[in-house]
Amino acid sequence: MTKFIISFAFIILSLSAFSQVSTNKIGAVPNYQIQKQYAQEKTIDVFWLDYSNIENNLNDSTYFEYLWDFNNNYINEVDSSIKYISVGYNKIYNPILDSLYKNDSIYSLQIDSIFVYGGHENNSGTPDTLMIKLIELSALGYPQIDSLPLWSDTIITSTGLSSGNDWKNPTVFKFAPNLFSTSIKRFGVFMEYKGNRNDTMGFLAGFSDKGVCGSLLHSAYKSKYYPNSYGFWTNYHNYGMLPTALGQDLYVDCDGNGTYSINDGQNFVQNLSIGVKLRLEVMNGIDELEAGNIQIGLCQPNPVIGNAIIPFELKNSSQISYKLVDLSGRELISSNEGIVGSGKHQINFNVSNFANGLYFYQIKAGNSVKTGKLIIGK
Repeated sequence: MTKFIISFAFIILSLSAFSQVSTNKIGAVPNYQIQKQYAQEKTIDVFWLDYSNIENNLNDSTYFEYLWDFNNNYINEVDSSIKYISVGYNKIYNPILDSLYKNDSIYSLQIDSIFVYGGHENNSGTPDTLMIKLIELSALGYPQIDSLPLWSDTIITSTGLSSGNDWKNPTVFKFAPNLFSTSIKRFGVFMEYKGNRNDTMGFLAGFSDKGVCGSLLHSAYKSKYYPNSYGFWTNYHNYGMLPTALGQDLYVDCDGNGTYSINDGQNFVQNLSIGVKLRLEVMNGIDELEAGNIQIGLCQPNPVIGNAIIPFELKNSSQISYKLVDLSGRELISSNEGIVGSGKHQINFNVSNFANGLYFYQIKAGNSVKTGKLIIGK
C-alpha cells in the first residue's frame, strides 16, 4: 500500500497553530500470533498489539501515517513541537478477538517485547539519548510519567540510527523488557529523546482520513481506540500531555469559526506506532471479555470432536447470527437465529467434518460482534 506524503498547515487548541514533518512508513509489525494452552481454570493468549497497525488494517485505503519530530530539549512556548510521548493500555485489547479484557480477569501479564517505529539522524557528532519506560497509569488511565518506572532502557548514540543518517527513513527500535507480573493489569509505554538541536528524532503515528478540511486535503476521524496515545506539546505545555485526563485535546478547525464542532478534524497524533507483544493468563468465564450488548463464553468442550456448545448472554433482546471460520478467514458454518431475548443462551454446531486445528467462532448481536477460539482435535 502506498503512503502519501502531505503536510498540514494548522492544528488548534483554542486558536494557536503549529507545523509538522511527514514521511512514509517502512516495514511492518510482526504478524499477530496467538497460542492457547488448556487448563481447568485459565487461558493463555499471546498476541501483538499496535493501535496504528490495527486501525490501518480496518481502514487500509484511508489510513495515513506520518513521522513527527520530538525532543525533550525543545523549549516551551519558543518551539512548536513535541517533547515526549506515551501510549496507555488502560484496558488490554486483543486484536484477534476484537475485545477488551476485564482487568480483574487477568491473572498474569507478561510484556515480552516493544517495537517502536521511528527515525533518527545525528549531525552534531555528540551523544543523543533515547529512553523508553514501562510506567503506571492513573485511576483515569492517564500515564504517570513521574512515577517509578516498572522497567526502563536507554539508547545513547553519536551516530544516526536511520539508513543514510536521514531521520525520514524510519527504522524499528526493539526492546525486550520481558516483564512478568501477577499484579499489573494495565500499563503505559513512555518515550523521550534528548539530543542536540542539529540532530533529529522522529516517531510514527497514524489516523483514519476524514477528507477535506478547509484548505487541507485531509483531516482525522477519532480513533476507534481513542484515547491511547499522548504527547507533550511545547506550545500547549500548560495542559500537560494531550489528550488530558479530562479529555482536552487538539483539533483542526475545519470551518474556521474558532469553535469545536462535530465536523472538525481530530488530533493527527492518535495512534502511535508502538507495538507490544503480550502474554496474558486469563481466568476463564463468560465475563472474561468486555462487550456491548453481548458477552460470550468459551467453547465446551475445547478441544472439540463433534458438537460444539458456545454460551452467550444478552443484556437486551437482539438479532443473533453466528459463523465459524478457519485461519484463512474461510466461512465454514453460518446461521441466522432471528430475534433472541435477553438472558443466557447457547448455540450448537457440529465440527466432525472439519480437520484438526484452530478455528474462530463469531457471534453477532445487532451491531455487536464478539469472537472466540476453539480447537478441533480428534
